[in-house]
Amino acid sequence: MQTGFLESAGARRHGGRLERLVPDGGHDPLEPEEIMAGHMLFMAFRVLTSSASFVVVMAAFGVSRGWWAAATLPAALLTGMAFAAPTAAWAVGVRSPSQLNTVFRFVIMPMYMFSGTFFAVAQLPDWIRRSRTRCALARRRAVPVA
Repeated sequence: MQTGFLESAGARRHGGRLERLVPDGGHDPLEPEEIMAGHMLFMAFRVLTSSASFVVVMAAFGVSRGWWAAATLPAALLTGMAFAAPTAAWAVGVRSPSQLNTVFRFVIMPMYMFSGTFFAVAQLPDWIRRSRTRCALARRRAVPVA
């Protein structure tokens, strides 16, 4: 989720700087749809390699046993791209990097923190637990890791 958001929004944020990390595609023989398709493929590659790195580290530390951990890769790819595609479409019209930072700070980060990744949901205060059920990550299905 975070990698998808950062890859799609980060390209826009860095593209406006003097270094021009994202070169202007206006002089290429490619259509805008082709440039976006290539960017989406790159974002999918980044999400998949980042997720695979986490799976490898989990296996190295013995957190996951067996090949079931590899089953999380398609789910991670779909989740990352579900956030990357709309963010990339929205980031085209963003004028200030502070808008991207605001969405990351008040939407992506709370969804990540309150998803139960770092601590049990039962430890959360009651009002956060109720609001957590409205988040997209709260509706995910548990994938067996062991």
